[in-house]
Amino acid sequence: MENGNLDKVIHDSRIDRSRWDLSERVDVLVSVSRGLVYLHSEYDFPIVHCDLKPSNILLNEKWNVHVSDFGTARILGVHHQD
Repeated sequence: MENGNLDKVIHDSRIDRSRWDLSERVDVLVSVSRGLVYLHSEYDFPIVHCDLKPSNILLNEKWNVHVSDFGTARILGVHHQD
């Protein structure tokens, strides 16, 4: 993504954090939360990310949030017999 990931925004001293006021931070949190709600409830079976961290939160050119890296994701209910 064009603006990297949230880990870079938090820890890279070269990033201008002046745009990251409380409102912007809340917007990021709400976007991540909406993404997780979608994964957990909008399919026939819930998908659980299992590795959510700042480096897996990507930011595009408009600073929109995208949850990434589903390598450890679990699809709940698929392997259960009961």
